[in-house]
Amino acid sequence: ELPDAWTIPVTRPLSSGTGPVLDADEPASQPSAGRSGADFVSEIRRSGAPASRPDRRDSRSGSARRYHGRMRRADRLFQLVQVLRSRRFATGQQIADELGVSKRTVYRDIADLQGSGVPIQGEAGVGYRIDRGFELPPLTFNAQEIESLVLGARIVASWGDADLADAVRSAMTKIEAVLPEPLRQVLLETALFAPGRPSAAAMTAELALLRRAVGEHHPIRFGYTRADGAASNRTVRPLGLYFWGTKWTLAAWCEYRRDYRSFRPDRMRDVLMLDDVFDGSDGIHLQGFLESMERRSRERGDWD
Repeated sequence: ELPDAWTIPVTRPLSSGTGPVLDADEPASQPSAGRSGADFVSEIRRSGAPASRPDRRDSRSGSARRYHGRMRRADRLFQLVQVLRSRRFATGQQIADELGVSKRTVYRDIADLQGSGVPIQGEAGVGYRIDRGFELPPLTFNAQEIESLVLGARIVASWGDADLADAVRSAMTKIEAVLPEPLRQVLLETALFAPGRPSAAAMTAELALLRRAVGEHHPIRFGYTRADGAASNRTVRPLGLYFWGTKWTLAAWCEYRRDYRSFRPDRMRDVLMLDDVFDGSDGIHLQGFLESMERRSRERGDWD
C-alpha cells in the first residue's frame, strides 16, 4: 500500500489558477576482476539510474557529445555499456570523448566490466565491441525522476477520475517494489503534494466516460450550462481532454455550432456516449482544433 500522503487532505485554500480555460461557445482558441555480471548490475541498482546527459558539443571536435561534471562510477559504467551497445565498434578515444573522461579511465572501466562478465571484445589501441545480444536488466530511476513521478501520480490521484487514480496507485506500487532501498525512501518521503478540492470529485465525475469516448472515437450527447447560466443540449465529437491546474476542458467539434469548441466536464449533465464512430477522415480532428485555437488567438492579438 502507498503511504497516506497520496491522499493528503486540503489544509489551506488553493488559488483558482490561471490558464486558457475555455467554455462552451468560447471559440477554441566498481566491480573488480572476479566479480560477476550480477554484481555489476547490483552496483548500478544500488546507485540509482544514470545521471542525465547534457546535450552539449565537444569543444575540440564540435560534434562529440561529452559528459560534463563528475559522474558516479556506476553511472559511468552504465553509460559505457550503452555507448558500446549503440554502435558496432568504438575506440577508446571515442568512448572517452563520449563520456568526458580520459582513455586511461576507459581502459580501466572496460577491464572491470570484462572481469564482471560483461561480454566486451577488443583491446586497448584497437577498439571495442559488445556482443549484440547483451542486455542489461531494467535499471532504476534517479532521485529527481522519482520525485517527478510521485508528483505526477499525486496530481492524477487528486484530479483524475477514480479509475485513473486506482491505476496510478497501482503503477506506483509496482515501481516501489523494484526500487533499491535508498530510492524507495525517496519515493516514500517526497514532500511534493497536489491536494484536491471538494469540488474535484464532481469535476471528474464524467471523466472516465469522456476518456473512453475520446479514445474510441464515439460522439457524445449531453446537457450543458454555460458560465452565464444559458443551458443547451449538445452533440459533439470529443477530441481530447486538457487539465489546466484546477479545471478540465474537453476539446471537441460541436455539431450544433459546426465549429470547434471547448466544454467544461463539470458543467455537463446526462452524458451519453453514442454508438457512432468518427475517424477524422472528413478533416475534423484534434490537429484542426489546435489550429483553430491558434488562429483565433492570433486574431485576438494574444500572440503579439
